[in-house]
Order: sequence, then C-alpha cells, then structure tokens
Amino acid sequence: MGSRILLLRKRKNERALFLTPNCKKRKEKSRFSLRTGGPPTGHLPKNIFGCWAGLKDAVTAISFVALGTSVPDTFASKVSAVQDKYADNSIGNVTGSNAVNVFLGIGIAWTLAAVYHWFKGSVFRVDPGALAFSVTIFCIEAFVCVIVIVARRHPAIGGELGGPRKFQILTSGFFACLWLFYIGISALESYCVIAGF
Repeated sequence: MGSRILLLRKRKNERALFLTPNCKKRKEKSRFSLRTGGPPTGHLPKNIFGCWAGLKDAVTAISFVALGTSVPDTFASKVSAVQDKYADNSIGNVTGSNAVNVFLGIGIAWTLAAVYHWFKGSVFRVDPGALAFSVTIFCIEAFVCVIVIVARRHPAIGGELGGPRKFQILTSGFFACLWLFYIGISALESYCVIAGF
C-alpha cells in the first residue's frame, strides 16, 4: 500500500495502478469491484430515479441514497464479522461510518458554506424540513437496536452476532422491519400524511 501511495505522488499518469487488485490476495478482487464500482455510481442516478418516480428529496435521501452508500459498509461488516473473534469491529464499522457521515460529511460541507457566506456578507441558513421528526424516530430506533444487541448477550444466544439460526433470523428480520418502519413513517411525515413536529 505504501509503495502505491508513493507511486501516486511520483507518477501522475500511473494513478490507475492504485485501483488495480493485488492478485496475491484472494479477497482483493471483490474489494476492487467495490472500490471502482461504488464511487462512479454516486448519488446522481439515485437522485434522478427519485425525481423520475416523483419522490421528494428527503424520501430519496433516506431510502435510495442512504442504501447505496451503506452497501459497501455492509460488506465490510460481513467480512469483519466472519474473520474476527469478537463483534467489536463489525459493529464498530457501522457506528464509525455513521459518525463520519454525520460529523465530517455534514460538518465540513456546512462549515465551508458558512465560511463562504461569511466572506460574501450573507447568512447561511438551512431549512430543517422534516429533520427533527426523522432524527427523533432514528434515535428511538437506534436505542431499541442497542437494547436488542445487549439482550443478545444472554447465554442462550451467546453474543451480539451469530448464535442459533432462529435468533439470527429473528434479529435480522426485526432490524429490517425497524428500517422499513423508519422509511415509511418518515415518508408519511414528509408528504404531510401524518403530522410531525
């Protein structure tokens, strides 16, 4: 990896070598497809689909865009869960990814926008829209997920991940239902079907 970084600095015309898979490592080919396939797809096709389907930007953001950016994290967590003895890395990957998205993704963009508007002499404001309602539902469901993960430490299950097949399916199904409920309730609030706050 270090030699590839040096190559990037020395030879600008050979930057494509950084994206080529290391054939000596078995799992490098799948990582190669994620590295090269993920970034070009970006958010544009999902936003275009949302516009074509008549979805509001908020609904597109919490469903298609969020799902598209989370798929590589899902594969990374799966690999980590299979290879590591403990669940720390696979669960930590999810929370770390969310922290980077929230604190750096939003924080840097908003800071740059605030500095830009400060130099222009204008005020930078972002309309919250349905954010308070959506974040409240998300936090409640995140708290429920933490309770489920802690409850899975019971000796009958054996840990946060794995355990008997019945509990694996029940937990996965429950988490998927929480996600669908979050998208559904947030979309209903976004379209003013239910009242938010």
